[in-house]
Amino acid sequence: MKIFVIIPALDPDAGLLSLIDDCIALGIKDIIIVDDGSSCACSTIFDGAQAKGCVVLHHSNNLGKGAAIKTAVRYLNDHHCSYITADCDGQHLACDIALMVSVMRNYPHALILGVRNFRSHDIPWRSRYGNAFSSFFFRLSTGTRCCDTQTGLRGIPESLTDKLLSTQGTRYDFEMNFLTQAVKSGTQLKMVSIHTVYEDKNKCSHFHPLRDSFLIYKVPLTFALSSLTSAAADLAVFSLLRCLFSGTSVLQIGASTACARIFSGMINFLLNKKFSFSSHERTAPEAAKYLVLFIFQIILSSVLVSLLSVIPVPVTAIKCFVDTGLFFVSYFTQKYWVFMRK
Repeated sequence: MKIFVIIPALDPDAGLLSLIDDCIALGIKDIIIVDDGSSCACSTIFDGAQAKGCVVLHHSNNLGKGAAIKTAVRYLNDHHCSYITADCDGQHLACDIALMVSVMRNYPHALILGVRNFRSHDIPWRSRYGNAFSSFFFRLSTGTRCCDTQTGLRGIPESLTDKLLSTQGTRYDFEMNFLTQAVKSGTQLKMVSIHTVYEDKNKCSHFHPLRDSFLIYKVPLTFALSSLTSAAADLAVFSLLRCLFSGTSVLQIGASTACARIFSGMINFLLNKKFSFSSHERTAPEAAKYLVLFIFQIILSSVLVSLLSVIPVPVTAIKCFVDTGLFFVSYFTQKYWVFMRK
């Protein structure tokens, strides 16, 4: 089985050449370097990589890590090979890349992840907590435990080539999207422990915490924002109706509550369809499924709050706990049923 090492590179330093030398010394010679729009000052680095026998591909502008990986895979599309992706910022050692090659030969159809140990006190806080949240969200989404969803050292079998090229995202969001799709398609996930290296607190990383975190978690973040907007609309309509109809009868209060909830539900449906899940499917079938979910949530919330009200805890706290759980239920139900892409 032919295995190529793909290294996306944006403004690399001489450490990239050292990594290439170490790989070659271990017998790893099939290396693809993708210059992802680096400055002209780095031309000597890429010339040096080419002189060492690496294939160097160039992006005229910075397109992102995901786009760089796809460029290399398209270049290798006729080679019928598998791939190992590695970073150029010093986090991945040649010995760990060699370990990945060995594991890939034993598990030729599995997706191999080189996972790091995040229990060390030397791990930067943004990496520690970012990975913890990412792993938690990944497990909720797929039901699969993965202790390092953000690792860039991955062994990708040839069988996942088409899925890789069709995965949405061109920057760091691509890696999370691809990992999720691969696991959900039934691909075996194999995790291998590697060295945990963060040179100078990982200052040379090109990961932008705000921009790239938003790209990775764009769907759940916009879903949360949609939910908050709908909740505000619910409260505003209810308050308006109570001002117009100031009676205190159960019927009037119930009617105001129902009207506000229906209006906020419509707002929530339209926002999720347009922004959260970017669905272009027919509206009527999705609206029907959303209505089923909407009614189910109202009933389930009422039942659970009523059942748990016997606990010596304020009912408001119980409702917050129940509705938080239903928030996650609603998110995954809408993503994989209401607005599921064909």
